[in-house]
Amino acid sequence: MSKARIVLPIEGMSCASCAATVQAALGDAAGVSTATVNYATGKGAVDYDDAQTNVAELIKTVRAAGYDCGRAGVTFTVEQLHYAPSVAPLEQSLRGVPGVIRAAANQATETVTVDYIPGATTADALERAVERAGFRVAAPIAAEDPLERERLAREREVRALTWRFALAALVTAVSVLGSMLLMAHDADATLKQIDLLGRLLMPLAVRLQDALAGRGALEISGASGFPPGDGDAAFAYLLAQKDVDPTRLAVGGSSCGATDAADLAARRRDIRAVLLLSGLPSPGGTAYLTTTPAPPVFGIYAEQDFGAGAMRSTIALSKHPRSTLKMFPGSGHGVELFTQHPDLQQATVKWLQDRVSKP
Repeated sequence: MSKARIVLPIEGMSCASCAATVQAALGDAAGVSTATVNYATGKGAVDYDDAQTNVAELIKTVRAAGYDCGRAGVTFTVEQLHYAPSVAPLEQSLRGVPGVIRAAANQATETVTVDYIPGATTADALERAVERAGFRVAAPIAAEDPLERERLAREREVRALTWRFALAALVTAVSVLGSMLLMAHDADATLKQIDLLGRLLMPLAVRLQDALAGRGALEISGASGFPPGDGDAAFAYLLAQKDVDPTRLAVGGSSCGATDAADLAARRRDIRAVLLLSGLPSPGGTAYLTTTPAPPVFGIYAEQDFGAGAMRSTIALSKHPRSTLKMFPGSGHGVELFTQHPDLQQATVKWLQDRVSKP
């Protein structure tokens, strides 16, 4: 048995639950002894037996779980490759470099193309592998710029998450308000039977009922309806309603939605409180929540839920004295915590009301 270790850059994760999914998939893969995936860093450390599996198989495992691994490629020229009896020793030597996924040599052009895991290997390691095979590179292999690679990866991720958040925000607003239309006809009687969250949303539901009564349908494009843009546009629509006080704004999200909520707060400095339910902020959201004095953060988590330790750190690093963490024993994720702990809903609403009503 030959032990090896690789750190994979995981792409497509949007919350701690995503990291748990990737970790479970890698941990169950053949030849893997341990696997640890960190959502905050976007990386997964895998210890494996390289006699039973390899980096390419680990990447296939990540992709089968619905995510992807960052990869890079480089092409360089090898002197006198045209006269070599075979390129197999060269390709085998390069594939033996930790982090290399594929190596293909072309004798006609005297070039070699290598696909590798960014950050897992170096240009020097590739050049030494070429020399061990009895060849020499025609010119030094260009080293990658890790900062530029990370920036481009983050840009792709932000674009993807923005559209996902826009769709989620629109569907959530329509479904919540639409369900409350059934109660809006007899609001006074109904308010005695619904919870505090419903009481807070009822004025907006009545507004929607008035709009439907006047036009027969809700327009979802243009200035008079839900804008078709991203989460900021959807948020702007809600702010435009006369029953919404722009000086008392809070944002919250559950699971993957917690990431979007923190990112929205980082972009909208008029948000006065952030609720994170069973989900963690992105690296950018974490930086904002832990380096600025506002807004306060209310974190809700279960001890056995993936990412509980990271949530503790986020709340502990918050600069706001009113930031609060409710950590419950056992398991549970998202809204099911409200069922498991009946007092949680009232405590959540009270915390939000106190934060947005007090200077």
